[in-house]
Amino acid sequence: MTNGLARHLMDEAHAIATELHQRKQQHEKQRAKLEDELVVVRTQLEATSAAPGRLKEFGPMLRSQEDLCPECWIRRGQKHSVKPVSNPDDNDLFRCPNCNAQFSVAA
Repeated sequence: MTNGLARHLMDEAHAIATELHQRKQQHEKQRAKLEDELVVVRTQLEATSAAPGRLKEFGPMLRSQEDLCPECWIRRGQKHSVKPVSNPDDNDLFRCPNCNAQFSVAA
């Protein structure tokens, strides 16, 4: 093998190694981003999985706790009562002080 060929092959090997190292860094960044997204998806999955059970509990909770906000309870498992707010039309209007969800009820 000639010195020229050996040098050329070594240069190619360095170039390939450099390229793969850069690709590795890109893949590590991409993996970190995907892991962050996975945490979000897992959290959302846990929240949505809890909704049917919370719905079953909602009726009995309404009887024992006055005017419980369905947004807070079903979505996040938080107990907050809605409060009446002034409303210019004929309906009664209620708002949750925690999530600001509004509920209009025919008077």
